Amino acid sequence: MRLLSLLRVGVVAGLLAAVLRAADPSANLGQIRAARVIGDVNAVSRANQSVTPLHNDDLLSQGYTVKTGVEASIVLVFSNGAAIRLGADTEVSIDEFLQEPFPGDELAMSKLEKEPTKSSTKLRLTHGELTGHVLSLRAGSTHTINTPVGAAGIRGTTFRHAYRLNPNGNAVFASATEEGDVSFTAIGGQTAAITAALEITGRVRPGRRGGGVQFTTHEITRRSKVIIEHHVNVMRAARARVIFRRVERVVGPTLRRDPLARRETTDDTKDINREEQERVKQDLEKQAKAAKEKVVKPAPVPKTPAKKKS
Repeated sequence: MRLLSLLRVGVVAGLLAAVLRAADPSANLGQIRAARVIGDVNAVSRANQSVTPLHNDDLLSQGYTVKTGVEASIVLVFSNGAAIRLGADTEVSIDEFLQEPFPGDELAMSKLEKEPTKSSTKLRLTHGELTGHVLSLRAGSTHTINTPVGAAGIRGTTFRHAYRLNPNGNAVFASATEEGDVSFTAIGGQTAAITAALEITGRVRPGRRGGGVQFTTHEITRRSKVIIEHHVNVMRAARARVIFRRVERVVGPTLRRDPLARRETTDDTKDINREEQERVKQDLEKQAKAAKEKVVKPAPVPKTPAKKKS
């Protein structure tokens, strides 16, 4: 009987511990690795507002705001396989990144084709621009990016969001995707489905009806496509070098510095103009080739059969 009582106590304690772990988000905090850090990039703790300069291979979790300076950028690789790249003068808060523990002791990003375990991601773009590449999500997983003009729900896609304030107080924003689907809901209640090769752009005028958000949907611009492709290539290369190690329990938001941490100095974003010019050249060559192939040769005049002599 005593043994049975002890077993019951053990079962109850185990269930209680499981409930506490489920109720405590820190038990399932996902990991985020800083990669391809260029220029002045800092992480600000929401808990105490402490500022920590970020370098390559630094490890952080939810509860931090990442800020980039002028001519700075960073790739953030998430342990669910997603990656985002922040451009210069950008501020993004990691409001939530929860993930079920992944199997095994290590998880190599280079081997992932879809997210390994279910996750929940909530980011907030205050200003600036970010480009993201999210792997196919599991059922029940969410990846949301909030902006001052609305929220974008991501489902396994490549995308770009930009939000900038003009000197007159109006805001200009854009949201584009090269592949996959993004569902955008503006603060005024308007919704838009941004499918492959589409982009929404617009302006925010404070005080206007419907929250002042006016946006239009159109075909993705050549420049937006070039920017997305450039950043996705950078993110894929950075992600391929990242390995996460399983942590049984993370207590509260964390930021750990790698002993060999460093920053990079090469600003590859300057290559975007060159890549865009190369794309224009290729498009012109394709148009010239297509026009040449459309040249219609004059139809041959049918020969009149010669009359037979009687």
